[in-house]
Amino acid sequence: MKERTFRAMNTEWWVRAYGATDRVLDQAEVLVHDTEARISRFSECSGLGVLNRERVATDPLLAVVMRVALEWRDATDAVFDPGVGAALVAAGYDRSFETLEDGRPAQADLRRPRVTVEGDCVVLDGEGTVDLGGIGKGWAVDRLADYLESRGVDRYLVDGGGDLRAGPTPAVLWPVGVGDGLVAWLGPGAVATSSTARRRWTTSDGVPAHHIIDASAGLPASRGVRTAVVAHRRATAADVLATTLVAGGVGSLGVVEAQGAEALIEDDAGAWWMTPGMEKWLDDGTSLG
Repeated sequence: MKERTFRAMNTEWWVRAYGATDRVLDQAEVLVHDTEARISRFSECSGLGVLNRERVATDPLLAVVMRVALEWRDATDAVFDPGVGAALVAAGYDRSFETLEDGRPAQADLRRPRVTVEGDCVVLDGEGTVDLGGIGKGWAVDRLADYLESRGVDRYLVDGGGDLRAGPTPAVLWPVGVGDGLVAWLGPGAVATSSTARRRWTTSDGVPAHHIIDASAGLPASRGVRTAVVAHRRATAADVLATTLVAGGVGSLGVVEAQGAEALIEDDAGAWWMTPGMEKWLDDGTSLG
């Protein structure tokens, strides 16, 4: 068994894989750094940085991720929307989080660009910018996991800062913490968490702000869901659906169920509750064997 830790996407990554070589893990790490370098909103040189500035960018990976993001926008009735970049900046999140300071002015921003993807080319029309923070980490976890499986490694756990995916034939189920001492037994499948308690700052008006945008208001979401943990087969879906629940509130549970996912939710009062099928993820693991 091999382990690898590294930092990417402003968070810690951890990979444990049975049967993997150092060379395979080297390449797996490269894939994550490559994804970050091409879809980061905070790099002027990334494909996304070029797109937001020049309104057009040609990058195969950016086009793939953007196309998937637009499909999820449609599937969630635009509760999840990659076009909220301007709203994030207006809320004060205009730089990488580790350099963000409290006391910045904040306001609503409803500008949304029209996004078109043709081949490897992505085009923005109209005002506003795009952000892939609500999908990028989950997509990178899947990219790494899919690469491991393509190399014959099917017993693994990938943890990208709380977005997790386990391989299809785990030796044992992986216990992962999901909040307030609760443990999800993962394998095979993916779990992702979105929360207003993380990536949080205080505006110049003394109002708390966070990184999950209510697209209908152009402001940080306040829909009654503080934390959402979503379980699904793939990390991309779990990541997007967790963001959708925080951004849209419990009214978005129908989307989660339609996608074959399960959810554990903490409301603003600190009470936890879950969809009926989530229970199997929170027992002693025997029901997922």
